[in-house]
Amino acid sequence: MTRLNAARLNNVENQIDIGLRIGSEPEPWMVVRHLGYTRELLVAAPSLVEKLGTPADLDDLLARYPTGNQININTGRSWGWSISDTVQVMPKTPRFICDDAYSELAAVLAGAICALIGDSYCWPHLAAGRLVELLPELERYRWPVFLYRPQRSITSPRVLAVFDWLTEIIGGMYGGDNVAGRARLS
Repeated sequence: MTRLNAARLNNVENQIDIGLRIGSEPEPWMVVRHLGYTRELLVAAPSLVEKLGTPADLDDLLARYPTGNQININTGRSWGWSISDTVQVMPKTPRFICDDAYSELAAVLAGAICALIGDSYCWPHLAAGRLVELLPELERYRWPVFLYRPQRSITSPRVLAVFDWLTEIIGGMYGGDNVAGRARLS
């Protein structure tokens, strides 16, 4: 079973063999591999930028652009935009609210909003010209990326093989400056 969302799940109850976590390190009883870092990008469709003009700064963007925001499904509250260690923004009147990045990305690609979205979601669309990064000069927080699996006395050889395979693939996407990941996802 594959499950994709931001919910923090109990590994035993949900029978998780392998997980990917962005942000906090998994529990200490897990076998954990740190794969690199990711960051979020402020993005919009070129049609929206053409219509509204390039924002001068973050305040200008928040004043003139329709925004999107994701809800933390664990708390029911907005994640807000954690841009850096010193800049956290809560869009005051988001036009689009959801609980997953793919829905938010679809709204951005449709030209309805701008949003802060993980770089791995954006790479192929930036490369193809379907997205434009807004305010690229802003310092961005680098989120650590971890692959993990439960520590068990007996682990299936298939789980071990997939864990090593995912380490190689995902580590290539998030290691260094993400050039390998951009090339793979383009």
